[in-house]
Parts: sequence; C-alpha cells; structure tokens
Amino acid sequence: MPRKLNRDDSPVMKALYLYTLLLFSGRAYSQQRLAELLNCSPQSVSRYVGQMESTHLPFYARIQHEFRGREKYYWIAPD
Repeated sequence: MPRKLNRDDSPVMKALYLYTLLLFSGRAYSQQRLAELLNCSPQSVSRYVGQMESTHLPFYARIQHEFRGREKYYWIAPD
C-alpha cells in the first residue's frame, strides 16, 4: 500500500473538511480539485461522499453531483 501523503489527516477529518468546504463555499468543485485540496485520491473523494450520502443528511444539506464533460462535480445546493 502506498505511503500516506500526510499522516496527520485522518479520513474523518478529510470528510469533515470536504463537507464544510462544499457547505460554506456555495460553489461546485471537480472531483480532481477536491482530491488536490484534501491531498488524497479522487477515489477517496468519491468514497467520502458515498459515506456521507449513506448517513441520510437533511435534504437541504445533501451533496449534489453531476458530470460536466468527463469531470464529476460536487456541490451543496442552497435550499
């Protein structure tokens, strides 16, 4: 298994940062850009989002996603 880039960042902290960024930024981010910001793989971003989606977040705070060309984008739409 490859060595972690930042050993101090736990998956829980990265997921929390991801959710906070999407919730308060008011904009969409590509999966690749989120991976860069979180210092993880695009697959990890997808896994974090999937885990959050399975927690049944309130409707007004759910993560939305769509493909724009070949890139997948994530955002939290305002209510």
